[in-house]
Amino acid sequence: MLGRPTIRVNYVEWLSDHWRPAGQDIENAKVYYDKAVALLVEPPQGLEGKMQLRRWSSVGYGDGDVQAIEQWLAGNQAAFSALRRGANTPHYWPAYDSKESTPIETSIVANEMKSLSQWRLVTFAFKEQIIWEVRRGEVAKAMDDCLVLCRFGRHLQNKGCLNGQLVGVSIEALGYNGVTAIVQNAGIPAGLLESVQRELESGFDLHRQVIDLDCEKALWYDRIQRTFTDDGKGGGHALSKGFIYAPGDWKDNLLKTFLFHYPGRRETMAMVDRFFQQAQRRLNTPPDAEEHERLNGSEQVASLSIFFSITTPAYERVGLLSWRLKTHETATITLLAVQRYFQANGSYPDSLDQLMARGYLKEPPKDPFGPGLLTYRKTDTGFLLYSWGANRQDDGGQLGTGSQGQPRMWADNGDWVFWPIGEP
Repeated sequence: MLGRPTIRVNYVEWLSDHWRPAGQDIENAKVYYDKAVALLVEPPQGLEGKMQLRRWSSVGYGDGDVQAIEQWLAGNQAAFSALRRGANTPHYWPAYDSKESTPIETSIVANEMKSLSQWRLVTFAFKEQIIWEVRRGEVAKAMDDCLVLCRFGRHLQNKGCLNGQLVGVSIEALGYNGVTAIVQNAGIPAGLLESVQRELESGFDLHRQVIDLDCEKALWYDRIQRTFTDDGKGGGHALSKGFIYAPGDWKDNLLKTFLFHYPGRRETMAMVDRFFQQAQRRLNTPPDAEEHERLNGSEQVASLSIFFSITTPAYERVGLLSWRLKTHETATITLLAVQRYFQANGSYPDSLDQLMARGYLKEPPKDPFGPGLLTYRKTDTGFLLYSWGANRQDDGGQLGTGSQGQPRMWADNGDWVFWPIGEP
């Protein structure tokens, strides 16, 4: 194929500028998150397996384990202080080293994966700190640190590479899990319940955008400029490495070259724009309206490229995870309101409508996966609170099951039960 690519845009630099807030001397929380990583002390040898990520209790540790963990946590207080300061900093944006000759996959994706791995370690250690705060009776501090996790996770969302945003989703969800576990296992004063609920409500927006695909789209732009010629007017044709990115079947495209008909740059860019515009819209569409959106043409765009046909199901799953997170957030706020009502009245409310009528909730707790509100039922032993879940069916408050038949939260074949919760 005749011609050569022209690198006109440094997309690494473009992305860094794209997410940086406007204004002078704005502090970036990333500085403190990176500092937390640099200060982190690794956990004691032999205890990693015992400190499972999903455990929210110190029960089961021997005396030697307790002493070793307490010493380890004491050595990590500087790292935790940096994490807290980062989470309390209003702005966060990814900052990348940009070199024009380096593709995005090298400049951003590889480097960000390293940072994400380190931030996971910090999160794991901070979760253990919360468990130990509860053990010492420092419930208010533990609750505040759960909110630190929520803010940390939210900082990583809606900017940066997709993997980083998904890590942010997981970290925020971990904060909600911590709040629920503390409510279950510690006596929480009504004032603390209310302050945590108000903090969560202050940032609540059911329709906020959790995932942004600009980095994924820029990655495609970068691929195209490195594998197509550029006539300076938006046109050009595919070089040998660009055939797999062009619209249509790459084999057919290759055969067309014998007739001197090369896949065009302009139509390839248009395909990328259209795909990501529709993919972003799908991510932001509530699950109860998703079928209408599915019929609105995004599958037709995906069929134009083998890459897009492969990634479309993955993006659908990402959309599910973002709405799952917002459902989890709604349920956590609702749970706190129910517990506040119980402490004030000595019994649980008869309905969520009663909670709203009495001023315990600011907004109706909508279930994005159901026809109305989250499902709430008063029971003989307390109450049941759940979402209809991914199958969008009311399974009576029964969890779905995993591959081995065991009950599992977030399974696609049952309800997502937020209360009561199992043993930590």
